[in-house]
Amino acid sequence: MDLRRGLRSPKHRADLPFTKAVTEAIAGQEGLDAHGYRGYRGVLVVGAWKWLPEFDMGLVSEIDLAEGLAPLRTLRFAFWVLFGLLAVGSVAVFVLMRVARRFHEKARQASLEAKQLGQYALDDEIGSGAFGTVFRGHHALMRRPVAVKVLNPLAGDRGIARFEREVQMTCQLTHPNTIALYDYGRTDDGFFYYAMEYLDGYSLDQLIKKHGPQPEGRVISILQQVCASLAEAHARGLVHRDIKPQNIFLTCRGGIPDFVKVLDFGLVKALDTKEQLELTAANATLGTPLYMSPEAVKSPNAVDALSDIYSLGSVGYELLTGETVFCGLSLGEVMLKQVREQPELPSARLKRPVSPDLETLLMRCLAKDPSGRPASAAALGEALGQCTSKSDWTRREAQEWWSKQNVAKGSKTQVL
Repeated sequence: MDLRRGLRSPKHRADLPFTKAVTEAIAGQEGLDAHGYRGYRGVLVVGAWKWLPEFDMGLVSEIDLAEGLAPLRTLRFAFWVLFGLLAVGSVAVFVLMRVARRFHEKARQASLEAKQLGQYALDDEIGSGAFGTVFRGHHALMRRPVAVKVLNPLAGDRGIARFEREVQMTCQLTHPNTIALYDYGRTDDGFFYYAMEYLDGYSLDQLIKKHGPQPEGRVISILQQVCASLAEAHARGLVHRDIKPQNIFLTCRGGIPDFVKVLDFGLVKALDTKEQLELTAANATLGTPLYMSPEAVKSPNAVDALSDIYSLGSVGYELLTGETVFCGLSLGEVMLKQVREQPELPSARLKRPVSPDLETLLMRCLAKDPSGRPASAAALGEALGQCTSKSDWTRREAQEWWSKQNVAKGSKTQVL
C-alpha cells in the first residue's frame, strides 16, 4: 500500500514487518538491492545495509527507486536522441552523396558526349573501370571506329601518371595479337584520353560463361596467340601482371576467325624502371587473385615474366574445364590457396580424359616454383604447338562457330 496517496495502514506501526534491508542488517548481513523492494511507505526503494557489531547497530540507506533511476532514464533518453540524430544524419549524407554522384556522372557524361577528344568523336559508353571509362567512338575525318578510354578525373596525379605509363608502354608493342593504340592526348579542361582499335567479339570470360569448357584444339590456339603477344612484351622487359579471361578478347580480323587480342596493359611492369615501384606503392596487391602467381601474392613488386606464364596457365585451365583453378569464400582464402594448395588435374575436374601432353603442360604452367614452368612465353607457345590435340580445332570449325553466333545474336557483343 502506497502511503504517499493519503492512505493509512490498517496495522499499527509496531505490527508492521521489517523491510528487507532491516531484516538482513539485524541478521548480521550486508548487501544492496538495486532492483527495488517495498519500504515502510509501501513505495519501491533501492537500498544498501550493513550491521556494525562493534556498535551493536545496523546502518540502512534507502532512496525511492524512481528518484534513484532518474539519471539513468535521462542518460538513456539522451542516448536514443543522439542515436536517432546520427541515423538520420547518416541517411541524409548517403542520399546527398548518391544525388551528388549521379549529378556528377550525368554532367560528365553530357560533357563528354557533347565534345570531341582530339580527332575523335564519342558515341556511347561500353565499359568502365577504377581508373577510366571506355567509349565507342570514331575518327572525325576517317570515320574509323575506335574505342576511346577516358581517365576518371577523380583519379588524381597518381592515376594520371599510371594512365600515361599504360599508354607509353602499350605503344611500344606492335604484335598483331596485342591491342593497337592509335593516339592519345589531353583536352583543355583536363580530360586525358587515348584511342585504340575497336573490337567486335567476346572476352574469354564471356565465352566461358556462355559456352562452358572449350575444345582442346581451340584452347591451344587461343593460348598460342596470347603467348605470341606476351613474347614481344617480355622481350622488351615488360610484364603484363593481369592476364585473365576478361583481358583476352576473341574476335575476327581480316577474315581470320578466333583472332586473339590481349587487352589492358594498365598494370604492365617495366622490369628495369624504378618509377614502377613508386606508382604501385599504394596498391601493393596488383592483378586478379584467381589468376595471380604464388610469387605475386607473396611479393607483388618482385614478379617477372614467369608470373604471366602462371596466369596464362590459369586461363588455359579455365578454358579447358569451365572453372577457375581455385575458388574460395574470401580474397584471403583464394590467395592462400595460390601459395599452398596444389591444383586438381583438369581431367579429374572434368571427370573425363584430357590429352596427357596438354594436361601436363598446363600443370607445369601452374607450378608453385617458377623454375618448374616453361622458360618463356615463346617456349610455351612452341610446346603448345606440339600437343597432339592441336589439330582438333580447324579454321573451318572456327568460321562455322562464328557464323552460328552471328545468326543467333544478330551482332556480337562489343566489349573492351
